[in-house]
Amino acid sequence: MFYIDIRKTFIYNNDKYSSKRSENNLPSIKQSVETSVINDKGELVSKRANKTLSWGAEPSYIKLYLQDILYLSDIPNKHTQVLYELLKRSTYAGDKDGMQVIVNSYVKNCIKDKLGLKNVGSISNAITELVKGKILYRVGTGAYNFNPYLFGKGDWQDVSRLRLEVNYDDIKGKTFKTVCEYNDKKESGESETDQPLQHVQERRVNHMILNMDKIQFESRAEIGTIIKALEDWQEDHGKKDETVQELINKLDAMSMNW
Repeated sequence: MFYIDIRKTFIYNNDKYSSKRSENNLPSIKQSVETSVINDKGELVSKRANKTLSWGAEPSYIKLYLQDILYLSDIPNKHTQVLYELLKRSTYAGDKDGMQVIVNSYVKNCIKDKLGLKNVGSISNAITELVKGKILYRVGTGAYNFNPYLFGKGDWQDVSRLRLEVNYDDIKGKTFKTVCEYNDKKESGESETDQPLQHVQERRVNHMILNMDKIQFESRAEIGTIIKALEDWQEDHGKKDETVQELINKLDAMSMNW
């Protein structure tokens, strides 16, 4: 008859309950398994086996701070989907360009395909609104930083450092929709308070200006409308005209630099 007694001991870094990281900087546990066996002769046979268990790398993540979570309550769903895709591409707060995303034509097309969108115009429009709503801050051509009061990626001390560069009053006690509406009025340089409805509606209409052989746009929204029209034309005709596509790319660059 054999008597088997198996005892497992978990050792963290050769010191019970202390943490250990492997050579690739991943957390690990060293497991020691001791097996005691009594054979037919009554002899005690003991064996010990050691193995290291690893938790693996932590999946990609983004922290959402609950203090201002209501700010995101009225973001249109079409913008939310684009926001999620941009967050996946964010750098860490401790990086040189902390919590930043680069959006170029390639990235836009990747997001378009992932979300099943017809064209990239809707992505450009969503980014414009996210900037207007202070979720993104444009820091260069096609480069955007995320608002560290809403999101975090990396160590808290690095996120806190990024917060020093952002005005919390931009979103404090507000919602995405109200901030966008306020910035729309601010951009037009007009207030609608106590103004006749007809005048308000007239001011809301954007008019591009023809100047000899040039067209002057009065707002980014005009550019977005033209881009969408051109993309719809390409889709309806089932082809991509090189001249039309070049115009779309230039208009898109103009919109991003507005």
